[in-house]
Amino acid sequence: MVGIDSVQCPRRERQEAWARLAELINPRQLDDMVREIDLAEAPQAADMLLAGHVRGRLVVRIP
Repeated sequence: MVGIDSVQCPRRERQEAWARLAELINPRQLDDMVREIDLAEAPQAADMLLAGHVRGRLVVRIP
């Protein structure tokens, strides 16, 4: 797994990491990694997340 520790990592290192990611990742690919769900779907989505059946990010629409 690859990620950025935005809490413990010094600001300069975060900025360097985000700049490098901006060079490597095509923004259109990010769109394919995000799925919007309704608030009513959140409990089922949480179960799916905990079971390891979700790839990418879920964005919950709040009415």
